Amino acid sequence: MSSASLVEEEYYTSAEFINKLREVFTKYLGSILELDRGNNYLRTITSSRIGRIDPSRTWSPESIAVVDGGSNIIGLAAGYVGVVAAVAILIRDNTVEARLIEGPLVVPSNPSELILYESVDIVESVVNKVREALVFRLASRSLKTWNPDLLIVDGPLTPYRAFSTIVARESESEKKALSDYREAVLQLYRDSLEASSSIIGFVKRPRSTLLSPSTRVYDHVLLSRILGEREYYPSPPQQLSSRWITDNEIRSIISAMRVEYTYYRATISSLPFRVDFGTIHVDYRDILSYLYRVRTRDGVPFPVMKADEEARIAKKLLREIYYDALHYHIHRSLDGDIRYLSPILLEYGER
Repeated sequence: MSSASLVEEEYYTSAEFINKLREVFTKYLGSILELDRGNNYLRTITSSRIGRIDPSRTWSPESIAVVDGGSNIIGLAAGYVGVVAAVAILIRDNTVEARLIEGPLVVPSNPSELILYESVDIVESVVNKVREALVFRLASRSLKTWNPDLLIVDGPLTPYRAFSTIVARESESEKKALSDYREAVLQLYRDSLEASSSIIGFVKRPRSTLLSPSTRVYDHVLLSRILGEREYYPSPPQQLSSRWITDNEIRSIISAMRVEYTYYRATISSLPFRVDFGTIHVDYRDILSYLYRVRTRDGVPFPVMKADEEARIAKKLLREIYYDALHYHIHRSLDGDIRYLSPILLEYGER
C-alpha cells in the first residue's frame, strides 16, 4: 500500500484567508472564556464540600479489569461505514494478564441500510450505541470471567442523554442498537448486585452539566477554576439525578442503579475527570486514592490508558485494513469488469 495516503493532511489556503480565520477564532475563544467567568454556580460551592485525595491510603486492588470501546468511520462511494469493537483487559502487578474482545462489528450490519445514512452524524449515532452496548456487555462478561477486585468502565455508568434518541428512524440497525444498549446497561447492574467486585465508570471527557443543569458551561470546565491537584467535588459523591431525562425507560434504569459521582483533578495541567461509583465494596476515598496514585503524565490512571490504547481503532489502522480488503476484491475481479468495484471505492475527499 502507498504511504502517500497516510501522510499528514496539507493545505494550500491563502494568507489572507488564514489571517481572517485566526482573527475570528481568537475572538471566539475569548467569548468562551467569558462564559464561565461570571457563572453564579461557582459562588455556591463551599470549601466544606471540596474533598482532598489522601495518597497515603493503602488500598490497592490485586486485580483490575478495564473495559473500553473503539470505533471509526470510513466514507465509501456506497455510503458511510462504521467499525466498532470493545476490549477488556485484566491487570495484575501492572501487567496485562488476559484479554476479552467483543466484535469487531460493521455498521450498518445490513449493507442495504447504507442509503439511510446520508451524513457522518447519522451513522455516528448508530456507531455510538453499538459501541456502548458492546462495552457494557463485555463488562458483564468480565465480571463473570475474572471476578476482579475493581472493574473500570471507560466512560459513564449511565446512558448518555443523546443515546435515548433515534436519528435514522427507518434504520432497524439503530433501533436494535438502542435496545441492546439499554439491556446491556441493565444486565451489568443486575450482575453487579451479585458480584464481589467494585464497579466504577471513569469519564475522561465529561461533557455533562450534572451539578447545574441550567448552566451553559460543562461541570469540569467550571470546576477547573477552583479545584487544585488531588481535590474533588462534590464530597462526598452525589447521587446522579434522573430528573433531566425525558425517556421513562432510561430514567428508571438510572434510578435503579443509584450511581454516585464526583469530579477530581489528577494534575494541575489536566481538567477534572468524573468518576461514577456503581456498586462498590470499599470506601470511595480508597478508590480515588488508587486512581490518583497510578496516574500517568496526563492524569489518566495507567489501567484506563492501557485499555484505551488497546481498544482504539485509529484512522490509519482502519485505512490499512480497508486497502487490504480492497486489494483482495481487486484480485478476484482481474478477469472481469473492474468497474463493479466502484461502490467500495473511497468517496471523494476521504483520506
